[in-house]
Amino acid sequence: MKMREGYLVAFLAFLVLGIYYPAIFAPFNSVDDVEMVNHVLNSADVSLWQLLIPRSSGYYYRPLLYYTYVLDYHVWGLHESFMHLENVFLHAGNTILVFYLAATVSRVYGVNKVLVPFCAAVLFAIHPVNTEAVIWVSGRTDLMAGFFLLMAMILLIKGLREQKLGYL
Repeated sequence: MKMREGYLVAFLAFLVLGIYYPAIFAPFNSVDDVEMVNHVLNSADVSLWQLLIPRSSGYYYRPLLYYTYVLDYHVWGLHESFMHLENVFLHAGNTILVFYLAATVSRVYGVNKVLVPFCAAVLFAIHPVNTEAVIWVSGRTDLMAGFFLLMAMILLIKGLREQKLGYL
């Protein structure tokens, strides 16, 4: 990574933190996954292995999301400010991944200017469609799905590019 790209990545992270700063201090609302939070609070001795086995108790099966709530319970005590902060950090990470994805695609097409991926990442960071996923604790599912999807796309493009050039 070039030094200029490092500054742009830092700017993108601060941009996301600046935009979503008020959300950090928001309380839980009716859209947040309050039932899941209460379930985690009331089941202190949950086995991480048992979380992988689906139950028919009415909760949807999302073990990785539940793991993050259990981690929040043990680290922050399920305090809503820290849970919102985690969502903001996930969105900042996704914004940086959008920057790297756009940079990777730009390089494939021979565009070596950093302005194209930077504009794509800024648009992703400030676009209002992401607001619900970042502000609501229950939106963590979308943020995590976006994170894994963006990582997979970056790795797929890099892998295909390396295979085409004969490195694999």
